[in-house]
Amino acid sequence: MQNDSNEQLINQQEYKENQQLIQELYQNCQIMFGENKIDDALKLINQALTLNPQETKALVLRGELYLKKRMNDQAIEDLTKAIELGATNEETFYHRATGFYKKNKFTEALNDCERCIQINPKYALAYMRIGCVKNSIGNKDNALQYYNKAIEIDDKCILAYCNRGILFKNQGEKDQALQDYNKAIELDSQNANAYMHRGNFLDDIGKEEQALLDFNRAIELDPYNACIYNNRGFLYSKVGKTDQALLDFNKAIELDPNDSNSYYNRGYLFEDIGNEQQALLEYKKAIDLDPNYSKAYNNIGLLYYKFGNKDMALINYNKAIELDPHDAYTYNNRGMLYQNLGNKLEALVDYNKAIELDPNIAQIYSSRALLHQSLRNKDQAIIDHNKAIELDPKNAKNYNNRGILYQSMRKLDQALKDYNKAIELDSKDAKNFNNRGNLYKENNQYDQALEDFLQALKLQPDNPLIIANLGDLYYFRLNYDLSLNYYTQAFALLDQITPEKQEKWNLSEANIKFIKQKITLLKEIQTDINILRQEFLTLPTQLESKNQTLVDVKDKFNLVERKLTVQLMTQTDSEQPQEKQQELDLLQLTKEDLKLIKQQLIQLQQTVAQQNERITNLEDDNKQLKQQDGFQIQESMKLLQLSENKHQFIYYKAIFWKLYYYLQAMQQISSELYQINRDAMIESNSEKVLDIVQKVFNVGSKVAEFIPVAGEVFNVINDALDYAIESKKENKFKVRLNKLNNILKCFNIISPSELENEVKIASIQLAKQQQKELCQQNNQQFNQFVGQLNKIENKQDEQNKYWENGTNDALVILKYLEDKSSSIIENSDKKLRDIFVDVVEMNNNQSNQTLKQQQVMTIQKVQIVSNPNSLCSRICLIS
Repeated sequence: MQNDSNEQLINQQEYKENQQLIQELYQNCQIMFGENKIDDALKLINQALTLNPQETKALVLRGELYLKKRMNDQAIEDLTKAIELGATNEETFYHRATGFYKKNKFTEALNDCERCIQINPKYALAYMRIGCVKNSIGNKDNALQYYNKAIEIDDKCILAYCNRGILFKNQGEKDQALQDYNKAIELDSQNANAYMHRGNFLDDIGKEEQALLDFNRAIELDPYNACIYNNRGFLYSKVGKTDQALLDFNKAIELDPNDSNSYYNRGYLFEDIGNEQQALLEYKKAIDLDPNYSKAYNNIGLLYYKFGNKDMALINYNKAIELDPHDAYTYNNRGMLYQNLGNKLEALVDYNKAIELDPNIAQIYSSRALLHQSLRNKDQAIIDHNKAIELDPKNAKNYNNRGILYQSMRKLDQALKDYNKAIELDSKDAKNFNNRGNLYKENNQYDQALEDFLQALKLQPDNPLIIANLGDLYYFRLNYDLSLNYYTQAFALLDQITPEKQEKWNLSEANIKFIKQKITLLKEIQTDINILRQEFLTLPTQLESKNQTLVDVKDKFNLVERKLTVQLMTQTDSEQPQEKQQELDLLQLTKEDLKLIKQQLIQLQQTVAQQNERITNLEDDNKQLKQQDGFQIQESMKLLQLSENKHQFIYYKAIFWKLYYYLQAMQQISSELYQINRDAMIESNSEKVLDIVQKVFNVGSKVAEFIPVAGEVFNVINDALDYAIESKKENKFKVRLNKLNNILKCFNIISPSELENEVKIASIQLAKQQQKELCQQNNQQFNQFVGQLNKIENKQDEQNKYWENGTNDALVILKYLEDKSSSIIENSDKKLRDIFVDVVEMNNNQSNQTLKQQQVMTIQKVQIVSNPNSLCSRICLIS
């Protein structure tokens, strides 16, 4: 019994000594905590908990220390254990609510705050923390009510004033924000956090010098507070003091190596000075420390976007939004990515959501304005540009973007004002000078344009857009050598462009492709122009006054040169696929015009080299050939009209009248409308065009023996030729008109009678190839349109397969003439009639070859099956 009593006394003595030691460790830990020596404090409290792992006040204190080190999971674990052991006072629930809040577990945070209030309805910090949660989920009004409630309960609650000040600042209520920060400092002039918060506010409103004073004062009061160094470093980086910023971020990380914010801000600094790979490492380190760091994911997304890795950018934006669905900036960034990918509807949804979350961010309105611009919602775009400028009147990009829109709306004075303002605000941005140069060029102020382009090039010597614009300007001024030099430079830069520079200059793949195609065409056109100039010099000077053809050719050449400079569009980074394709089409037409001029010049040179006597003989020979053609046609028509050749005559009528009258109509339209004004907008179904078509059909109806429904037939033929054409609707008919007439001119087919003879001879030759017992139709690639034409004509012959073949072959010929106009003009060694025949024969040969291949494929296997009851075997087709 005595031994048991002694052992009990010893245990009681040990327990008492342990408790005293725990108390000493606890008190020393609190001192270290007050001096912000968090790691030293943690060592002491860990010793205390080793002595007694269930010491609740030690668990609570260690939970607070873990919160200070952003070790939120460990903090929540300690505080939960303390609560389970009986530490159910309001302070413990408040600290755990803070841990949940920092992990964005807002429901759990609110529950703990409610427990605080149940325990102590006058506990101001609980109301303050609820206000923080409400603010984080976007419920600003509710947040304000809780901050007010906290201050009503405890008018000395410094955290409530600081957080309410942050809310006022974010809502643009600057005066109220400053009052709250001042009140917090008035309540405790030794509170470093109050000075830090006011410093952040002063930094945000552009008062950097005053902000720096507050940060310095905060560090003086609390030299071990990593957060203050972090915020001062951010200020230094913003004002361009990179070295001081890096020192502060390094100090913050030294004091608190577990603070993800310091790594995040240091990453931001590295990104700002162009060290993007190091920035990526810093952001990833921030996420390692805090896997819920949504802003770090957002910035990683931005970096991947710059690197051209759009899939990874989207993954990181989505993760950022998943972690923080109330961050307007992330929605804006994802919207920009969607817009770049061509997903304009998704982009608009993201921009609208961003503005709903925070209607005071200028950048989001600017992004949405550019989207509306691309969708041609110009009025809505102007509204958004105006709002962006209202919110951020010192941002040069907003004025530049609005200037581009005004220029596209032909409001050149307003555009110039915006470009001037952009340059006034930021004279280091090459884009501002480039865009004003484009405006000057458009306004024929070439000297001012050149000055701006050269200044832009000085600021960004490797920007292909600026270099291409200089090439265009010298092209306008007919300085082809300099123009070619700049085009060559631009092309080389585009060939070697990196994803980073592509993103920097906002150049899409489609835009790069367009600029390269345009430069290639212009270089080819320049070469053709230089060759033609030399060719003109080889002609005798006295010839011009005697030869009207030479005068006409020179006039055409000069007209092409003048029109070429008018056709050139300004090089911009905006998406204008319709206008850009039209420009390429017009440049291609210019090439064809030059080819035609070259052909005419070659013919003229040959003519000049020959004697007048030979010219006369050639004219006589030509007359004789025409007479021979007439006799051949007359005799062949007699044979076609015999009853046994009725099938051939039906085919002849179908192919002849569609081919001849369509080409004659196009020739007449060119003569009456296009040659008078080549800039005129000509549509196939316009009243003027259809009037000309009807006249042509009326005049020639006696040959076809009836008057077809001219306008309807003409439109169906155009629809057939338009089928599967990818060029823009606005100019396809004009392009076709030019191509077909160039071919007729190249073959010197000027009068209707010359055209009639060519088409008749070809039609007769093709008609003679028609077999009487037709087992299959020709390659009917225009089935749909042949059927439409048959319904319009509504005659017995039109239901005949020979009539359908003739109609289809006419469409085949017209389609070939349009598609192969360049090669036909370049290789005009055949007669046009022979080309017509060759095209149809080639089409039919392809059809026969396809049919044979299909027949071979049908017979996949052949098997011999023996019949025991028969002396023969049979072949079975296995399909």
